[in-house]
Amino acid sequence: LAVAGLPLIAARQRLIVDTDMGLDVDDVIAVCIANAMHASGEVELLAVVHDTGFPKGVGGISAINSWWGHNDIPIGAFKGSFARDACNGCGGGLGQDQYHTDLINTYNPPIRDYNDAEDALTVYRKVLAAAPDKSVNIASIGMLTNLRDLVNSKGDQYSALSGKDLIAQKVDTIVYMDGGYNFGFGGGMVGDAEDCWSSARDAIYGMPYGQITQLFSTLAGEIVTGKRMFDGNMCPNAQDSPCKRALADNHSPDGQGGAGGRASWDPFVTL
Repeated sequence: LAVAGLPLIAARQRLIVDTDMGLDVDDVIAVCIANAMHASGEVELLAVVHDTGFPKGVGGISAINSWWGHNDIPIGAFKGSFARDACNGCGGGLGQDQYHTDLINTYNPPIRDYNDAEDALTVYRKVLAAAPDKSVNIASIGMLTNLRDLVNSKGDQYSALSGKDLIAQKVDTIVYMDGGYNFGFGGGMVGDAEDCWSSARDAIYGMPYGQITQLFSTLAGEIVTGKRMFDGNMCPNAQDSPCKRALADNHSPDGQGGAGGRASWDPFVTL
């Protein structure tokens, strides 16, 4: 039993989740997983930052954190113009507002839109500056707008270091959900494709290579997560959760959101 307990103790990590939560629902599952691991003591969730300009994006994050009792975890909002519209070129449906409005209205979280939240870059720099050296891990499960801004940032009240040097000093590992969507945004499905891939290029090229670990994952599309939440006997504690509610709201066929669960790219990266 003592040996079995050692990996959990050794593996407790400081984690930042950087998400484009809105168009897809696997981001919700990833943020729910991060909150669950924070509650269990497996990780210390330092912050969750949103990386598109959709104003309600942070509202859904706040609803999830609040349901878990984690309103003390900082939430940062990307406040630039990239992907500000709910459904700019996404082919109909509800675009980035698959579930945000419902979660905000249902759970009444303290943060409802990006006017209530700090800028994501501010949250990044503040949290990193306060962390021990080489202790922070980042799950990058959206676009790289925030990481571009971070790597290009200058010294400020939180740290005199440039963004690149702050990353080198404080970050251990970044895991990217690496695909055409995240690094090129599906040819401009919501935001401008050139703005998306150029932010990815600038973030990746600007990273302190050789000083941090960077991993790229396209795994777990075949693993479906969330279906059990629709079985009250199997998952009774999930019945009033924003995690289940977002899946139910998501306007996709079963297996792509809804009662059939969702493929697990983002949850896998976060885990």
